[in-house]
Amino acid sequence: MKTKGRGRLKGKARRDAKEQKTYIPTPHTIQKYVIAVKDFIPLAKFILASKPLISVPPSFVETLDQVIYVRARFGAQLIDHGMKSSTKSDATHYYFVGILEKARDVLRPCMPARTKSFYSLEDLGNRFSGLKIYEYSPELLDFTDIERPKNAQGDDTIYEAKPKTSLEEALVAFTIIINNLSQIRCYIEWIWSNYRDGYFNLANAAVSTNTKINLARNLINQVLPVMKDHSSACTILEKFSFVCAWRDRVPEDDIVSCGPPGENEDIYEIADKTYLNASLLLGGLARVLPPNHLPIYKEGMFGI
Repeated sequence: MKTKGRGRLKGKARRDAKEQKTYIPTPHTIQKYVIAVKDFIPLAKFILASKPLISVPPSFVETLDQVIYVRARFGAQLIDHGMKSSTKSDATHYYFVGILEKARDVLRPCMPARTKSFYSLEDLGNRFSGLKIYEYSPELLDFTDIERPKNAQGDDTIYEAKPKTSLEEALVAFTIIINNLSQIRCYIEWIWSNYRDGYFNLANAAVSTNTKINLARNLINQVLPVMKDHSSACTILEKFSFVCAWRDRVPEDDIVSCGPPGENEDIYEIADKTYLNASLLLGGLARVLPPNHLPIYKEGMFGI
């Protein structure tokens, strides 16, 4: 015995079923706005005029202070290292710094009280010079993370500053990243020298090293887009190393002969500080290593 089916839907039930079948949900799109440098001051004034008053996070204040300090200091450093001053370049450079300073002044009433200004990158080392590394305490593990600035609830909008792609911007970014990487490398050397001397255990040394390497990788990824219009980061690195060697009065012939093709190691220290040695080594490995293959090399090959 067969049960009789329901048959075709009719009337309103048929229309409802058709609408349900053809309905396709609209995907949620995140809005993204790129803000030009000239709009920083009007945007700061808009934030200041908002009611109730919007509080500027301390992390934003510290970042703004750091950018102003580094950019204002960079031009003077170029002149100190023998670079000739350019009226057009100076005007562009100080225009950007002036915009940031004006925006900071406008936002002063919105900043938290007792916010310390950023004075010097060198102060960072002094702040941590008296610290010692011990085992993690339960209080530290249970301590909540510092709250970072985040969008208002339900707001996924992304705001980005319009990227500046001039050669000067690339050099500024590259100089900053080299200084940061040098600090990270020195800190890693300090970690393992203390492990060698018995002050740190292997677990703490490994975790700290991995953290620093991840920090370095994130910093590098942030500046790579600035350099894409000026060949590659490796090309800028090579030119930067040669400029540093020229600044230290290294003969031109010695500069040209630096690297694997030559035998001159007089500028090895400069090439090491500017990561030229690491770049040449990794470049040589990348040209001969097939993907997903870990080879075994004889002693003396590729610096092993």
